[in-house]
Formats: sequence, structure tokens, C-alpha cells
Amino acid sequence: MELLDAAQHHAPPAQLAIVHAQRGLLHLRMGANTQALHELDIAAPLLVDGDRVELARVLLNRSVIHLMTGRVRLARDDARRSAQLAHAHGHPVLAAKALHNDGYCDLLLGDVPAALRVFAEVESLYEDVNPGFLPVLALDRARALLTVGLTDEAGRTLDRAIDGFRRQRLMQDYAEAELARAQCALDAGRHDEARHWAKQAETHFKRRGSTPWALRAALMRLRCDLAQSRSPATTPGTAPGTPPGTAPGKGPGKGPGMAPGTAPGTVPSTAPGEAPDTTPGEVSGKAPTPPPTPPPTPPPVPVSAPAPRASAPGRAPASVARRAAELAARFAALDMRDDGEMARLISIRALIAAGRLPEATPGTPTDEPHRPPDGEPRGAFGGEVSDGESGRVPGGEPRGRSGGQVHGAPGDGRRVAPGGEPHGGPDGDPGEDRAEPSGREGQAASGGLAASGGPAERSGREGQAASGDSAEFSGREGQVASGDSAESGGRVESGGWEGSGEGQVASGGRGEFGGREGSGVGRGEVRGREVLVVAQDVRARAVRGGSLDVRLMRHLAEAELAGAQGERGLALRKVRDGLALIHSHRGRLGSLDMLTGVAALGADLAAHGLGTALAGGSPRHVFAWSERCRAQAFRFRPPQAPEDPQTAEALAELRQLAQRMHADEAAGQRSPALRRRCLELEQVIRERGWQLPGAGPRLAPASAAAVEEALAADDYAMVSLLNVGGGLLALVLARGRCHLHRLSAYEPVAEAARRLAGDLNAQAGRNLRPAMKAVIEASVQRQLGVITDALLAPLRQALSAARGIVLIPTMGLSAVPWGLLPDLRGRPLVVAPSALVWLAARRASGSYASGSYAGGSYAGGSCAGGSYAGGSYAGGSCAGGSYAGGSCAGGSYAGGSCAGGSYAGETYAGETYAGEPCAGKPYAGGRAPVLVAGPDLEHAEREIEQLGAVHPKAHRLTGELATVSATLAALDGAPFAHFAAHGHHERENVLFSRLDLADGPLMAYDLQRLGKAPGQVVLSACDVGQAVVRAGDELLGFTAALLYLGTSTVISSLTRVPDPVAEQVMMAYHRNVADGARPADALATASADEPASTFVCFGTG
Repeated sequence: MELLDAAQHHAPPAQLAIVHAQRGLLHLRMGANTQALHELDIAAPLLVDGDRVELARVLLNRSVIHLMTGRVRLARDDARRSAQLAHAHGHPVLAAKALHNDGYCDLLLGDVPAALRVFAEVESLYEDVNPGFLPVLALDRARALLTVGLTDEAGRTLDRAIDGFRRQRLMQDYAEAELARAQCALDAGRHDEARHWAKQAETHFKRRGSTPWALRAALMRLRCDLAQSRSPATTPGTAPGTPPGTAPGKGPGKGPGMAPGTAPGTVPSTAPGEAPDTTPGEVSGKAPTPPPTPPPTPPPVPVSAPAPRASAPGRAPASVARRAAELAARFAALDMRDDGEMARLISIRALIAAGRLPEATPGTPTDEPHRPPDGEPRGAFGGEVSDGESGRVPGGEPRGRSGGQVHGAPGDGRRVAPGGEPHGGPDGDPGEDRAEPSGREGQAASGGLAASGGPAERSGREGQAASGDSAEFSGREGQVASGDSAESGGRVESGGWEGSGEGQVASGGRGEFGGREGSGVGRGEVRGREVLVVAQDVRARAVRGGSLDVRLMRHLAEAELAGAQGERGLALRKVRDGLALIHSHRGRLGSLDMLTGVAALGADLAAHGLGTALAGGSPRHVFAWSERCRAQAFRFRPPQAPEDPQTAEALAELRQLAQRMHADEAAGQRSPALRRRCLELEQVIRERGWQLPGAGPRLAPASAAAVEEALAADDYAMVSLLNVGGGLLALVLARGRCHLHRLSAYEPVAEAARRLAGDLNAQAGRNLRPAMKAVIEASVQRQLGVITDALLAPLRQALSAARGIVLIPTMGLSAVPWGLLPDLRGRPLVVAPSALVWLAARRASGSYASGSYAGGSYAGGSCAGGSYAGGSYAGGSCAGGSYAGGSCAGGSYAGGSCAGGSYAGETYAGETYAGEPCAGKPYAGGRAPVLVAGPDLEHAEREIEQLGAVHPKAHRLTGELATVSATLAALDGAPFAHFAAHGHHERENVLFSRLDLADGPLMAYDLQRLGKAPGQVVLSACDVGQAVVRAGDELLGFTAALLYLGTSTVISSLTRVPDPVAEQVMMAYHRNVADGARPADALATASADEPASTFVCFGTG
């Protein structure tokens, strides 16, 4: 800095801007954001008529400061101007980095799909011009995935980034990725693994002198300690629903291992009040020490007595509270507000767990929404974006890269990585080739201000370092060796301001480039002072907003405190507010992957809300909270996938390769290379799906009164299963009453369900020796007995009067073939993800009692009261007239008119059923039923031929006609569809679960291309009734994909089914429906005498 001060007195006017740019960069590296902004504001107007590439760097660096301080509109404005200048002056690397920052703005605004679209574009640019920054982009993408609960995907992405950083010896980025990896493990409930990653990251940050980041790593370890000190001794994955005071301890928001807001400072070798850890350090360039395998989890305990896990020394709640309070003070001294708030909230929660309520009560913050003045950004979740030192990147932060190349004295060709680690490049590297392997350039600075003369660019932040390197920081630089105030962060709750806010600044003003408001170029120190005023105002209110991670933690802490003080109503209000934030976040997402994944962000809030409701003792209240916490993704209809050439190309190749693999398997050959390529294509398709924007809410919550009214109309009872702290509860709604029953522990029943599925699969389609067959059959009966005794025997009296059952399973119990249980065999049964899904599907399908029909001959049903959806009217009445030669709304059907449309044996309204009304009811949108036969299934075409006699007007697709494109075209808006095909459930990539058709697989992903869901679908196929169950009982699978689209009823199997059994059950089902039975009744009768039938009626019956 002294050299720059001296240079300012001697530099010619043309070079004065470089001095200010360099000084701004150094302030930025030291975490002095206000001074850095002031220097860059001076430099920018001096470069307007000078070096435009240098101006682009200054603008890009200034955009980073705005990102770090939460002024996203200003950050985007500077980044886009930087990109304009870079494009205009032929600087593609700089342009790519500016676009990278633009994508980070989308993350700060909470628009994850938009950010991922930008990142995909940046990736293609980096591959061409700057491949060394691909690990940086991978780290950012992982942080974005963490904001929507996709921890497994984020973990795999981080592993690739860690490997890239290790090879490039970018140890700052390496440690940040380790910290994000800790967040992945924490989100997954692997607390010991998370603590290990966090400790490794802390060690590396300390070694580099990156104090703010080392403090964040210590904060992550405290979150792990809190989770372990509060976790009940239950199996992984239990909840939602833990009684007050026993909620899992990990924070509800799953940030990427950081909370935002940093400033310079120092960190001791151990966190305050903690004994030193013995985690081994790491030599630069070596791979990270693999995290330990988490220890086995103790067995569940009864729900009435959740037992806290024994805490290791130093991890007891009182110890966690003390260390968190000390750490909060450290953050406060560094003006790291979001981080400090997170530490304070951890301290409060730990004090509550320790029973020290008086110490936890004072100063608990409120989260009342703040209304900023006009022109200031607003948070999409009801609060403001914190602009002070808390410019978060959701799941990440404007990063501090000290990584770039720093050259020594002229002639020293040795490359030095961040923190001085040598890159090991060839000696005497000439100036033009000095850029390190990561793609960072070495460009000579005019005037020879630096000792080595060449400005190195780092990813995102631009400017000359004191040694002469104008560093560009790819993405966002938030931290360098001296410890600048990078954002940490976690998920950004401020997920979207009203409008993009492009071009706005604190005081208005028009920038020079592109005509947007607010670049500030040319305004010099005046703008600098304005920004300081804004920053002071924002810092005064920053703590009231904060990232989504912090706000969710605040709601949870306040709810726990209110509950501990006996204020149950206040506790539930805080939980509701927190879940509302997550619901708003979900509304921006279009991918089923993300819609279901985001529930993990609120798992602890949901658990506490349900636990509090249970403590209140009202079954109806518990029912309402269970519906608030489960299967919330079904409230959002996924948007129709747009035409996308890249996705279409990947799908076409995937289908072709699937056909080749199928042929190889039939020949007894394996194709590892083809399988790898298929996995690559699936990932491409999946990532493109992540970029879909949300369509907004679709369904309003269902009230218990509305559900009970519908149940009474159908003479059904509802059983809603809950896993609370490892114990099962059943809510039973029947005959206008709601009862709560405590059942058995969850894990033994889930284990019985797993064994049952294995036994049924072993039986299906195999010629077993009698002894083996007897053993498997005995096991099947044993598992059915375990499930019956645990779940249904205690409910027999409550369910005895109901004609049928609606069953809402939880977690692994979704895999139970319920119709095989003795208590339910032959009884109408519907399985639904939630009461809301059942009620909405029932309303969509219409009332069967009034004549709605979806597939078969009507034979006596009325048309005036319902819709006709596939089959022949053989003598039924339509508005009082007979069909076979009688009148239909005034005209004869056999050659006459029906409400104006001719029906001359084949046509209706001029073609097939084209939507002309019959007594006011259309023929289900004018589409014909669809019957599809897949290949290599002996009975498929015979089954379709027999069904054709029941559905004479159906659209049949068999043989080579049964292609994916033809099937989708026929399926779009069809009233009814039946598939006889091989089915496959892909557990590892569930949206690629599929049915085999003539030209390749029809995948669950393909269904999102439909404009209108089919009304009812029967899947005479194996396995496709299965689902992957995520946090919050969110479902993914082929059947679930149809339900998400709005299909009211899906008949599908949970296991393999022998071909003869499938054919027999399906024909009996359709005959029953043709005779007027509803789907659930028809399936119950058809399956009653078939012990190998695992078909289930999903949705409504």
C-alpha cells in the first residue's frame, strides 16, 4: 500500500486510475469493502476515455463488492457493463467471468433455475477459453444445488471440484469446497462426517491466514455439535414430527457451510472454549483425508420417550452454547452480521436444550418484515435483502480466491499458487505464456507499477495486485490471503426482489454504457459517498433480514423458545412463517427434482411444528399439521417442458443406446461403455430440467372438514401414517371423527416391507423348487403378519364400518403392497401421498355416483350427470333418452345427432369424439382412450386386443406403432390409457424409470412434455408403482410423475408380477370397470384371489 501511495504522487494522469484500481483491489483483499468501493468509484470515471478493458476489470471488481454487500441490482449492472466492454474489445475470458457473476446475482435473488441456466452458458465458454475455472463453476453449481436440498448431487459435484482444485493447488477454493462438503454431510444427517470436513477446511483456512473463513468453519463444527447434542436416538431419516424439545439439532436451512458477511480478523488455533482437535493437516497438493464412516445409529425408542443421544465431551448443549456465544462475539467484532446471528441462534438453541431458559430469552430477535424505501431491493420471502456485510450467495458466497498467479521478481518463472504454494511450472516462462494452467492470464500493466509488471486475472475480481498482477477472480472473490470479507453463506432467503431491479442505484443516475441506470461510471467520489450512506442504512437493519439459512434458523429458535415457555400458539406461528418462506422458494422451481428436494430445508421446522401439535393433544390439529408438512410438492404442477434441441438430442441418443444395451443383454453381453454414456446423457437431461422455471402454486391446502365430507360421500375412512421420532402414529378419519393411534416403532415395519418386496420379486416368474418356494412363501406370510400386527390390528375397530380405505403411507412404507394384507384383501383401497392429493384427484375425476366414467362400456350409466371417457354406450340413458336408437339431448345416437354432433358409428362431431357436448358434458376433452403394447412381452398384444373389445373406440398402439412419440401424442389429454409393457424403476436416477416401447424407453421425464395429463392410467408393468421417498414424504417415480401432472388415478405394481397374473388381473379389472365399478372397487375384486398381485390404486378411487 505504501508503494501505491508513492506511485500516486509520481504516476502520470493516464496511470492514476491504475493506482486507484490497485488500491481498491488491495482493500478488497483485506476485507475493507467500503474503502475498496471508494477507490474503484474513483478509478472507473478516469478510465472512461482510456483503457476500456481495464475499466471492464474495475466494473467487474466493483460488482463483486456489491454482491458481497447484498446490492444485487448494482452488482448486476456493473457485471453486465463489464461484459459489454469485454465483448466490444475482444476479451472473451473477462466476458465469461462477468457472465458468471451475473449468474451469481440470480442466486442472490433466489432464482436457482435462472442461475443454473447462466452457469450452463458459462460452462461452455470456460471450456473454450478458460477451462481452469471449471472447478470454480462446479463449486458454484454445488452451492446452488444445496439451496434446493439436492445434497447428493451437490456432493458429487463438489468431489469433482475438490479434485480440480487439488490438481491446480488452489487451496482457498479447495478449503471452501471442503466446507461446502461439510454442509452436504450435515444436511444428510451425517454429523461426524460433516464435522470432519469442517475441521479440515478450518485447518486449511488457518494455514492461509483466512480468518473469516476459518471462523465459518468453526461455526459449521458448532452446528454439527448442536445437531449431535440434540438428536434423538432414532434411525436416520426419521421425522417429520418430533415432540418439543427433541427436534433434530441441525439447522433448518441447509446452507453451503457458510453464513454471510466477513471482515478481517484472526482466529486462534482452536475455537473459543474448545479443546484442540487432532485432525491431521494436509500437505499442499495431496488429496483430502477421506471422511470417516459414520458410526451405526442406535435403534429407535418408543415415540413417547425420545432419548437424546449421549454427547461427547465438549459437545454437550451447555458447552455448545458457550462456544457459540464466544464465536458470535468474534463475528460481531469483524462486522460479520449473518455469521454472528447464526452463531447467536445456535447458542440460544443450545441453552434451550440445556434447560437454561432465562439465559436464552433476552434479546431473541424478531423477524418482522421491513419495508424498504422505494428503489431499494425487497426480499421475495417477505423480508429485505441484507445489504451490509451479508451479500449472500445462496448456498455459497462471493468467494475469496487468493488463487491466481503471483509472480516474483522479473525473471523468476516459478508459478506460485494461493498462499505461496508452488505450481511447479517450467522455469523462465516468457511473459505471454505466464498464465498458470488454470487459464489465468498474465497481461503486462502499463507504466510498470508492479515489480513483475503483469496483471494476473482471477475469476471474477479484476485489478492489479501490489506485486503487479491485476487479478481477475473467477466468479466471486470474497477472500484472499489477508482475509477479506467474503460472503458466506448459505441459502439466500432473499430469493428474488420484486422485479430484476436492473440499473438502479442508490440515487438514480444514468451510466454511460448500455443506457442502464446506475453504473456510476463518471460520478466519481459523489457516488462513493452515496454508497457509504446506503451501506450504513443497510447495516443498521441487516440483522433483521439475513439469508434464508439464518431466517429459518431464527424461526426454529423462536419456535423452540416459545414452546419451552409454554406459548404453543406462538411456537406454531413461528413454524408456519418459516415453512411459508420455503413454500415461496419452491414456487420458483420447475423441476420435480427440485420441487421435492427443497422440503429438506424445512425438515426441522416441520418436525417441531408437528411435535408441538402432538403435544396439544388435538387429533384434528395434528392432521392439519401433518398435511402442512408432507408431500408439499404436489401443490405445484410442474411446467410443461419446452422444446429444447439439446434435451431432444440427448433423449434420442439415450433411447438408441438403451435399445443397443437391451440387445446386448439379450445376447448375454455387458456394455460398460454404453452404460457410462447413458449415465452421462441422463445427467445432461436432468441438469437441463433443473433450469425450468416454476409455474407457481396449484392447490390450496385441504381442510379436515372437506376431507371428511368427501370420505363420507364415498363411505371411506382415511388412515394417515406418521413417523415421529422413530415411532409410528396413525390418524384415522372416519364417520366424521378423527382419532390418533400410537402404533409400533417404524424400523421393524420398514424392514418387513423391504423383505416382503424381496420375497415377492424372488417369487415372480421363476420356476422354483418346491422347498425354496415354500420357504419364500412362509417368509411372505411372516412379513405380512408383522405389518398387519403393527399397523392394522390396532385400527380394526376404527375402520370396521368403512366400505373402503384411503391410506397415506410414510417413508419406506410406501413400498407396501397393501392389497395383500389380510385385513385389506378384497376391500376398496386407495393409496395417496397426502389427503390433499386424494381430495384434489377426486374432485378432478368427478363424482362416480353421478355417472362419471373413465374407461369401459357404460351399460346403464347416465351421461347427463358425468363425463364419458372411453367405451361404448350400450343401452345406457343420456339425458333421459336411450342410446341405441333413442335420443341423446334431443337427437338419436345411431346416426342422429347428440347436441349437434353426428355419431354415425365411427364419428362424433365430424371425427372421433371432438368435444361436442352430450347433455352438457364433453367426452373428456375430445380424446380417445389409449391402449399400448410394449415389445418382448408375450401377452402384451393379446392383452391389448382383448381390451379393444371393451374399448372399441380406443387408439391402439402395438408393434412398431408403439413408439415414444406416437404414445406421447395419443396420451396428451387422453381420458384413459392402458400400458402392457416391461417396467423398470431406476432408484439411483428415479426420473428415468421407464416403460419399454418399440423404439426405446418412455421415461418419467418424458411425461413432463405432456400439455394435459391423461385422466386415468393403468400400468400393467412391473415395479413402476415404486417411488423414492425424500424428506417430507416427497415422492419421485413413474407413478408419482403422473400424479404430479394431474392424473387422477394410476393403477400400477410395486414389485414384479408374473405375466399370467398381470394379464388375468388386468382383464378382470377392466371387466369390473365396464360393469360400472370404480377403479378401487374394480381392482380389489380383480386381485382378491391373486396372492401374487401387487397392483395398487394410487390417487383416487
